[in-house]
Amino acid sequence: MDISRVKARTKIAGTVMLFLTAFIWGIAFVPQSAAMKYIEPFTFNAARFCLAGVVLLPVRNILRYISYKSGNAEFKKGGSNITEINEFDSKVLKPDLKQINKNSIKGGVLGGLFLFIAGSMQQYGMQFTTAGKAGFITALYIVIIPVIGFFCGKKNGVNIWVATAVSLVGMYLLCIKESLSLGKGDFYIFLSSIAFSMQILSVERFSNNSDALLFSIIEFITAGILSIPCMFIFENPSFSSTCTVWKEIAFLGIFSGGAAYTCQIVGQRYVKAAAASMIMSFEAVFALLGGAVILSERMIVKEILGCVFVFAAIIIAQYSDK
Repeated sequence: MDISRVKARTKIAGTVMLFLTAFIWGIAFVPQSAAMKYIEPFTFNAARFCLAGVVLLPVRNILRYISYKSGNAEFKKGGSNITEINEFDSKVLKPDLKQINKNSIKGGVLGGLFLFIAGSMQQYGMQFTTAGKAGFITALYIVIIPVIGFFCGKKNGVNIWVATAVSLVGMYLLCIKESLSLGKGDFYIFLSSIAFSMQILSVERFSNNSDALLFSIIEFITAGILSIPCMFIFENPSFSSTCTVWKEIAFLGIFSGGAAYTCQIVGQRYVKAAAASMIMSFEAVFALLGGAVILSERMIVKEILGCVFVFAAIIIAQYSDK
């Protein structure tokens, strides 16, 4: 077996998953925008995060069952006796519960805490600022991550810093349509960007030796549970208004939540956090494309140029990571 080829293939797979994450997150801006007209931030987050966690529960159990049956079938095919099958059960499933799941729980709780903070700050801040400025400020996590890494003793190559500068230019061209100023909403969006950076870093810290689906489930349930008391304390949740946007909540919970964040966790096993954040920032491009296709919005020349800069930044970030 050529280990270098295996590593190259897994990195490609991880990159594809992160692009898929960016695509889903970008498209999700359409239903998210629609939902905010009828539902408040904490109520919205509580519904979609809890839904994401609940949806992934049966998925994980089904996949574990299929994996176990496949393992048993392989043992039986080779003429293994019941002792070997029991040994498979004890040595494969139980160590997962004791070791891998322990890592998944730690990472899930920590990631869920940062996801709750990030989602809450972002949804609250968007009430006081424009979508363009919010998108630009949120995208600052591509700068914050390598800066945090630098102060933690991690060294980034020149390509990451160049890519960061290029991506910032691209994000500016994509999102900013007015003079840049920091208001109340901008401040909360900036705080959400820091929290998103910590969520990405927590995924990198715990994803290598964890159960990706269990990680996601715990992350979403944690964020959802933390949102519930805030929903009742700071808002006036209405069952009827929540039912009005059930399609948007379903899409965000199942796809933007369950599917995309699981792809993020799996993808970050093989792609460094700084480069991963660069890839995931491509969601801004997909958001523009989604708006053009679904909402019949048109991109001006400046926005198209911004797409080119962002894509160039992604290539630069990946280039020297051999």
